[in-house]
Amino acid sequence: MSRYTIRPFQAGDLDQYLSLYNAVFGTRPDETWFQWKYLDNPYIDHVPIYVAETDGDIVGARSFFALPLRTTQETVLALQPCDTMVHEAHRRQGLFTRMTAVAIEGYRDGAPELFFNYPNSKTRAGNRKLGWQVVQEKELFYRLQHPAVIAQSAGDRSVANLASSVVSPVVKGYVTARDALANETRLEGTIERHERVPTERLASFYSTAVPDAFHVVRDERFLQWRFRNPEWEYTTYIAIVGGADVAAIVTGSQQTGGITKTTIIDVLSRSDTAAAVCDGLLSAVLEYNQETDLIVAMGESIARETLLKRGFLPDSKPPLSPVTETTTLMVRSLSDDGILDGNAITEAENWQTTFLSHDTD
Repeated sequence: MSRYTIRPFQAGDLDQYLSLYNAVFGTRPDETWFQWKYLDNPYIDHVPIYVAETDGDIVGARSFFALPLRTTQETVLALQPCDTMVHEAHRRQGLFTRMTAVAIEGYRDGAPELFFNYPNSKTRAGNRKLGWQVVQEKELFYRLQHPAVIAQSAGDRSVANLASSVVSPVVKGYVTARDALANETRLEGTIERHERVPTERLASFYSTAVPDAFHVVRDERFLQWRFRNPEWEYTTYIAIVGGADVAAIVTGSQQTGGITKTTIIDVLSRSDTAAAVCDGLLSAVLEYNQETDLIVAMGESIARETLLKRGFLPDSKPPLSPVTETTTLMVRSLSDDGILDGNAITEAENWQTTFLSHDTD
């Protein structure tokens, strides 16, 4: 039986880490991705990864995405478990549990206040055993613009199954009908599209309407780093009414497995922004992304009624609910009481998250 050593990531581990990633996920990421995600992260002074090693080989890794989390009164460091890997030949040896337990102890007396993440069905139970608690199920919305293409994709089978679960002409007709209805709404203003992220303008939205809940900080420092992810192409849409910026949507697009996916990463607005403005912004996003196969949004980012009107289908109901993976926000405190600024981290109403806080987008 193999003996395993659980230890922090070291500078010479990069090549083996990327090779393990390829073995587990079927693709080897570029070193620029690792540089951005783990080395250039401005919120932590080391590479937040623990590895499992045996006979000089790295066979497991438990990685963390460092994020600045704003509470009601202060900004704290939060770690999001991500890129969890155990080589197929070394599974069922308890490595997931051991790596996580060592990480918990390693960070217990340090800067991080908590862990929060969105574990899939394979790791959810393991997280529970290690002290994670469910906060809420996040409702996602999918607009299947070219379901036939998605169904034939060679990429993520869950996405292909999603498209195969509905009849293509029915979905196409539904989307077309929704577009015709939605086009009755007109924005009294203009919309700018930027093939970059104007961080200063976006940060100004945040500074005038800071959410009264746990959320990822959207200041310039964070936005400049966050949107340098080399695996995504980001586009920003800004609504201007009366000569002033009033709302913005940032999307991220990625082509993988033969399909193009666009995600609505974040939505920012002034506190008094009318619903019609966000609707107009969404219309611009859809107009520009007509060739995109799949568009994904989170229910908390844009009003549910607006998404439904625009042809998005929720993953909480058929036909998508039987074939989609539930997105579950889970947390684990590194303190004994699980309280930040007098608020329990396990209460759903104390959180406001978007895809901006997902390490994969």
